[in-house]
Amino acid sequence: RAYNRMNIHYKLGRLRESESFGLEALRVAEEVGGPGALSLPDAGAAYLGLASIYITRNEQARAEEALQRGLR
Repeated sequence: RAYNRMNIHYKLGRLRESESFGLEALRVAEEVGGPGALSLPDAGAAYLGLASIYITRNEQARAEEALQRGLR
C-alpha cells in the first residue's frame, strides 16, 4: 500500500519519496471509491502524513491545508 510506503520513507527521512507515496494513496482512494473516498479513514491518514512532511519542510500553508482535509 502506498500509505505504508509513505510512512517508511518518512521515517527514513526521504521526504520527497514519502510525499509521492502519500499523493499516490490519495489518487488511488479517489480512483477506487470516487470523490467521496477522500473522506475515508485511510485518506485522512494520508493527509495527516502529508501534513507531517510539510511541517518538517516548514511549508506551513500546505501543512495547514493537508490537516484541514485530513480532519474532514
